[in-house]
Amino acid sequence: MRHVEFLGVPGSGKSTLARALTSPRSAGPLWPLDEAARRALRYHGRDWWTRLLVGRLRNADGRLWKVSYVRTPDRADAMVRFASRWPEYLETVLSVQRGRVDRDVEQDVVLKWILDLGAKFYLATQTLGLSETLVIDEGFAQRSVAVFAHGWRSDEISELGRYLLSMPVPDLVLFVDAPLEVCRERLDRSGWPARAAAMGAGERRAYLQAASDVVHAAVGELESVGVPVERIDGAAPVDSTRVQAKRSLSI
Repeated sequence: MRHVEFLGVPGSGKSTLARALTSPRSAGPLWPLDEAARRALRYHGRDWWTRLLVGRLRNADGRLWKVSYVRTPDRADAMVRFASRWPEYLETVLSVQRGRVDRDVEQDVVLKWILDLGAKFYLATQTLGLSETLVIDEGFAQRSVAVFAHGWRSDEISELGRYLLSMPVPDLVLFVDAPLEVCRERLDRSGWPARAAAMGAGERRAYLQAASDVVHAAVGELESVGVPVERIDGAAPVDSTRVQAKRSLSI
């Protein structure tokens, strides 16, 4: 299984581009995370009721999939198996969070996101073959923004580097780069991330700047250890960014 992730400031266009690449999947064997998890539960799930239910779903886009996934006992099992396989990653996340407890009061939310991501990632590894590619728009690299951006300080780069080295490292990172003003305008139209929704205008600008600092630092850290990073112009029309991404993916 090839593992590709998007990285960028909220509003840069990661999710839009990921959907354009993977739906419809006529461009090649590209699998979005939820669809790969659904396939794993359908063919390899331990709970027969889950296998039956997700087998009747056409895709992993609807509410029924979300409800089915949250309630299946396979989800908890996948979380445990992910934690057993990548213990250093979770230990690093918890260590970083302990050091930031005075600056980030919603760390439980972030940890839940990471555990859920890990469970779906583990499921994907159980079903995708060597010729197939897992494409994640909100992956482990992107979760560094959730972990660090609230209360980011420049002296945390070494901690960010430790986080990135401990995570399941992607084979390719697509860095969707867009001006912060473009990101802000898009978020004003489509909605801000949950943790920034209640912020005032000034706080949101500061948050976007911190997110940008984290993303650019993450790009530098990933490149320094040999992880391929391809820049995508997030301000360009989606058809153009899709062409750029396909070229980077060699499809």
